[in-house]
Amino acid sequence: MKLRLRFKNLNSFRVAAANIKADTSLKRIAGNVEFIFIAGSKDLLTYYKINNFTTNLAQVIPVYTNIDGGLGIFTSRRKQILQRAIDTATILELKNGEFTKDLGF
Repeated sequence: MKLRLRFKNLNSFRVAAANIKADTSLKRIAGNVEFIFIAGSKDLLTYYKINNFTTNLAQVIPVYTNIDGGLGIFTSRRKQILQRAIDTATILELKNGEFTKDLGF
């Protein structure tokens, strides 16, 4: 299954400008963009919520299990990292855009 998203989010250019120091002695080259997808089952989410719940010392943390006659959870989780090249329009925005034009791309 392929998922294709196209968006223009000026906030990402603002974030870049806020975190990259302008330096005219540098020539920056825009590389790939990395997307990290992490997914898990509902049981994993429930387990996470129960075990990461902030309690005071007097409260007892409930035990969560989805195994009949046992203790623990049987679940799944997946992490996938995708790298994609930055397209020409994004490179031009980095070079000439309102927020990033002074960063040396």
